Amino acid sequence: MEDAPSSEQPEQSLRDNIVSRALEAFVHGGYSRTSTDAISRMLGISKKTLYKVFPSKEDILRSVVRMATRSIEERTAAIYNDHSKSVADRLCALVAQISPIYARIRSPQLLLDFQRAAPTVWDELRKWRIERYVTLKNLLEEGVSSGEIRNDIAADDIISVYAVLVDKCMDYATLEESSVSSVQLYQGLMDVLLHGVVIPSHRTSVHAPTITALDRPPILAASLALFNKFGYTKTSADEIARSLGISKRTLYEQYMKKAHIATTLLIQTAREVDRLCEPLTFAHQDTYHQDLHALLTTYVGMLREITPTFTDDLAAALPRQQAAFMNWRRTSFEYHVSRAYAEGKRLGTLRASTDTSTLIALLRLALENILLQPATKRLAGSSTVADETVFTILYDGILQQRVQSPQQPTH
Repeated sequence: MEDAPSSEQPEQSLRDNIVSRALEAFVHGGYSRTSTDAISRMLGISKKTLYKVFPSKEDILRSVVRMATRSIEERTAAIYNDHSKSVADRLCALVAQISPIYARIRSPQLLLDFQRAAPTVWDELRKWRIERYVTLKNLLEEGVSSGEIRNDIAADDIISVYAVLVDKCMDYATLEESSVSSVQLYQGLMDVLLHGVVIPSHRTSVHAPTITALDRPPILAASLALFNKFGYTKTSADEIARSLGISKRTLYEQYMKKAHIATTLLIQTAREVDRLCEPLTFAHQDTYHQDLHALLTTYVGMLREITPTFTDDLAAALPRQQAAFMNWRRTSFEYHVSRAYAEGKRLGTLRASTDTSTLIALLRLALENILLQPATKRLAGSSTVADETVFTILYDGILQQRVQSPQQPTH
């Protein structure tokens, strides 16, 4: 009697019912916590019947993902091919179609569960997203040809920025660190990106950023170079001394432990960034863009000196120091961007469609995942994007359109 539904409906119908109910269960209960027993009970069939259709729970998940991706392809195909509408209108329509998918992610834990428990399926989804970028690139190139999309930035570069940031919209760590949801992050990203690439009546121009390295004493400079290249734990005091052509005794006369060198480097970097950012007031319309440019390039320049190779390795050896530095990095950036946001809204210089938390998250993701990361750590298959290109998209996406560059403010 339990298996009656399977005899009353074709296998394809049963298959579709399993996928549909499993999707509901995975979204609400998580993939790991949803058992095949629970799915079979929801359908009123035996587990034996379930396994005849799907040999494993991962196979069910794979079908769930493929159903979702087919649905996206079907809903978006008409939008991509509707040449009666402008490219800008079609891009907005795509956002409206895709946003509900992000809205279903109620908790970042769902994503972490998916990534950990079914990495093969997660990788298939990620590869599918990369393939879809080709279709989006074609739409952008159509916009360039019709004069709707700016032609001073290559479509490949726009796609690279989009791909990295969208990838982070489904990243567990990103959502845990932010106070915004997946859908807020995605919609904020698309709002900024659309305004950054669609041609307005006037456009800002961004000169190549000036990123200045700290002038460090020889021991600190040599140590940092080794920490960044090999990691903290893999760099010995002997190697630091040899790189400087001094004895270890001479090294220890200034720094009693290797840990003191690492701690000094972190503290020095934090103090210097704050020293450079604190004077930025964002209080005047004619210098607002210049102040914002100085803020972001300061973070890029100084934080590039403390690479993930150093900080990630430091977590195991000096966890308190590493945690303190990463906490400073996050809270300091949030503080200064919040100041910039408040003043920008007051002056009418900043577009008001993106809220503070979303703007902070987007700027931080751009810095940490596009600008701070080396090219090899960016999204596989994407091109290396010049700093100037990233800043141009961001500024034109979040600022009211300006005629002059930050180096040539309007008076």
